[in-house]
Amino acid sequence: HDYLPPYRVALFGLLGFLVFAAAWLSAASMDFWVLCVYLPLAFLTFLGLARVVSELGLV
Repeated sequence: HDYLPPYRVALFGLLGFLVFAAAWLSAASMDFWVLCVYLPLAFLTFLGLARVVSELGLV
């Protein structure tokens, strides 16, 4: 399939993932303040890596 989902679907997917990841890490006994630092940094890291891969044409 060669289409992008609407922005609303992408936003709900992102929010759903963040809730799921926060619940998972909380169940793994990660402190809340560490969770609040880790998730945004991980998201920005993954976003940056995706941009580098797409800019270089690796995939």
